[in-house]
Amino acid sequence: MDILERKRAGFTVTEVKSTLGVKEQHLPDVAVQTHVVRAAGLEVKRGEVMHLNRECRHPDLSNLFVRKNVTAEVRPLLKGVPSKLKAIHQVLEGPLPEAEIGARCHGPYPCPFQGRCWPKLPEHHVSTLYRISSKKAAKVTAAGHHTLLELPDDLKASGPAKRQLLSAREGRMIVEDGLAEALSKLEPPLAFLDFETVMPAVPAWPGCGPYEQVPVQLSCHVLTRGALVHHAWLADGSSDPREPFAKALLAACEAANTLVAYNACFEVQRIDQLARALPRLAPALKKLRKRVVDLLPMVRDHVYHPDFHGSFSLKAVLPALVTGLGYTDLEIKDGGTAAASLEELLLDQASLSPTDRSELRRKLLAYCERDTLAMVKLYERLRELGETA
Repeated sequence: MDILERKRAGFTVTEVKSTLGVKEQHLPDVAVQTHVVRAAGLEVKRGEVMHLNRECRHPDLSNLFVRKNVTAEVRPLLKGVPSKLKAIHQVLEGPLPEAEIGARCHGPYPCPFQGRCWPKLPEHHVSTLYRISSKKAAKVTAAGHHTLLELPDDLKASGPAKRQLLSAREGRMIVEDGLAEALSKLEPPLAFLDFETVMPAVPAWPGCGPYEQVPVQLSCHVLTRGALVHHAWLADGSSDPREPFAKALLAACEAANTLVAYNACFEVQRIDQLARALPRLAPALKKLRKRVVDLLPMVRDHVYHPDFHGSFSLKAVLPALVTGLGYTDLEIKDGGTAAASLEELLLDQASLSPTDRSELRRKLLAYCERDTLAMVKLYERLRELGETA
């Protein structure tokens, strides 16, 4: 039980969730707990879900949680709990069940046994087609088409998906006309940007709400007439990182005419947040925001390599286009690990010794630097492709 409260009329069962609202999958949790408490001889009159309050703002955490009465929604589910418990016990006591794999393996939560049940998919499986829905992919495979090579020619597909199909069928990289022209709109000097953020469930800095993304690390490579200069900033300690981050960002980009990011909506949103939180720096931040250009659409709209496998993420594009540059040599290799490490570094300092803190900072700085160096090398490779297209 998360919370069991004795009230005058009976007991209240409360399931605590870290979400910002009640979800359908929360209701069976309350139903099972209500069933168990009643079986233990207590009279349950009310079921609740307690979740984080999106309206809460630091430093006032008195309204961090809100409670939702779900008694009416849970009542019809209670009738089915005994039979479901019986079925679960039968599964545990019997042989390994044979269950069909499918979309249900992914929701409402990913099944931890997918690696055991799901077969290794062939290269260029239809599920890798750019932006194909899981429902459509299942329909296509049910019709006997398992790879992109087997898809009918009249299949409706977007421009990137069409390039993907052609690339897979011909086993070569596709480069469309117009790439050089698109790149020519990037006015040098160029600053290649990457932000890392934390989004603590319990807000840690003034004005922040639960799960609000706060930028705490910056990497910026400035390319000027062939010369490359790197700027880095990483918060230190639990004090509010936003103003020093914003000042470091403005200083790093001061000499650049164009700021280049990959999937730039993320960086743009963070700059907008900083402008709202820091009125004194807002004019400079808004000017900076106007100079941000996204490199991802230039790749998506002009280039496809068979090794993209339907993804235009930097992790997919970089090793396919830039030989020898990736993330495998780093100790922190992905954004999820970086975010967790940053939260530990800044908000759980007691868990780390000074040596461990120093080591973790080194790993985080190396990871963020690789992201912007990757963009520089990708930009240079795209220019080569554009000149030969």
